[in-house]
Amino acid sequence: MQNTITVFRKRILIARISTVAICRFLVAAGRGIGVVSDRKSAEVTAEDEVGAVPELTSLLAELRCITRRMRSDAEKEDETNDWKFAAMVVDRLCFCLFSVYLALLTVVFLALAASRMS
Repeated sequence: MQNTITVFRKRILIARISTVAICRFLVAAGRGIGVVSDRKSAEVTAEDEVGAVPELTSLLAELRCITRRMRSDAEKEDETNDWKFAAMVVDRLCFCLFSVYLALLTVVFLALAASRMS
């Protein structure tokens, strides 16, 4: 479960970094200047420019949709893994109980057969 949480956090981080990097690039390209190096000013600039350029608005909406989708997929995968683990535990428990049951039945039948032969 810890591994799944780590993967989920990495996916979220990659999505956030990608969103900020693309917005920085598009804002810089729209102004005709180089890529902005200051992260805080780039985010503020991106938010300011997003309202002004419809392409950036739609791109940002798509990126948010992709990020939301990745989060929900990761949550569903985490829940699926939890259920798989629970099923594995129940399966092993049933296997152990069935094995004990068969062993006891074998001992009982052998004891009954030995008592009838004597």
